[in-house]
Amino acid sequence: MYYYSDSSCATNTAYLRYGYTSFAVGDNVSGLTAGSSPARPTTAAKVSYTYSCLIGKGETDNGTTFLNNLNIGTFTKGTEKTITGGGTVYKNIWATADNVSGSTKTWLYEGAKSSSSYPSDWGSSDDVSFK
Repeated sequence: MYYYSDSSCATNTAYLRYGYTSFAVGDNVSGLTAGSSPARPTTAAKVSYTYSCLIGKGETDNGTTFLNNLNIGTFTKGTEKTITGGGTVYKNIWATADNVSGSTKTWLYEGAKSSSSYPSDWGSSDDVSFK
């Protein structure tokens, strides 16, 4: 994930990259709530993955402060830091869509990951990204 100081995404202030292993795709889940802004698919796949590491770097003073405030480690401006993950297995639901109104991009919808159970529906802490 890249963090920017401007709405045009021209000035990168920091980044975080999470490393996962043992990625597996399971059964589909249907009957999910579509919602809005943007609407989510009503069907998703169950996925599981193991958290293995995190790499981050603060590019600016503000970006470094932001990373340090996450309480995941101590970051120094301009220095990439690797943090070993704890091996937690996460469960989640994911879906893709390429017909989002007004967009030619492929969208990835990620539910709220949990170490105990798969999400039963989309929620307010979901992630939406596109390529």
